[in-house]
Amino acid sequence: MDLDLDGVQKVHAIAVPRVGGVGIAIAVAIALTVGSVLNPSAPQTQALLLLICSLPAFLSGLVEDLTKRVSPRVRLITSMIAALLACFLLEAVVERVGLSYVDALLVYLPCSIFFTVLSVSGLVHAINIIDGMNGLASVVAILILSSIGIVAAQVGDHLVVNMAIVVIAAIAGFLTWNYPVSRIFLGDGGAYFIGFIVAELLVLLVARTGLARWNRIANLLLPSAQGTNLGRQIAGY
Repeated sequence: MDLDLDGVQKVHAIAVPRVGGVGIAIAVAIALTVGSVLNPSAPQTQALLLLICSLPAFLSGLVEDLTKRVSPRVRLITSMIAALLACFLLEAVVERVGLSYVDALLVYLPCSIFFTVLSVSGLVHAINIIDGMNGLASVVAILILSSIGIVAAQVGDHLVVNMAIVVIAAIAGFLTWNYPVSRIFLGDGGAYFIGFIVAELLVLLVARTGLARWNRIANLLLPSAQGTNLGRQIAGY
């Protein structure tokens, strides 16, 4: 329960549960599991791997929601671990951004992995920081995922399309309980889960299709989206 009614980002007048992310994660897991049973294919397997990769970030946020005892630094590290897992399990690595002086560094695997991990963890926390008003983070995430899904459909990336649709549906179900009156909050766990999926779908879309223009836009926005917040996370406050 969120008992803090006086915080800067608090607009609720009564205590509200902060475990909405659990419902979203479970809904996505069920949909992907059923999909993999009905249609066992490489995209379905990769979608389940993406779900597994999200666990460090999601669980650290969920524990924080339940206990309020997980430091920002620990949550930042777990989001980086999640991104690192995706790098190795899904080959979700940014290898170029369309800028020659950056691409010259990204040809080296350690540099590209570092850039990817920093970018993904930045967007994970960017979604969390806007989770302060009823429906705000959810609607923003739906709009972003819709855009990603449309681009993925145009280039025939079924993994990204399917994942975007599933997550949008799960968020939409949660939104009915979060707007206009909040009966439940997304919580850090939910925000981290959604932020991670959004970030990884961007990276996968670029890595799998080689969209040069999308590559440049997405990967320049990822690390800058939450640069200031990353500093706060590292500092531990």
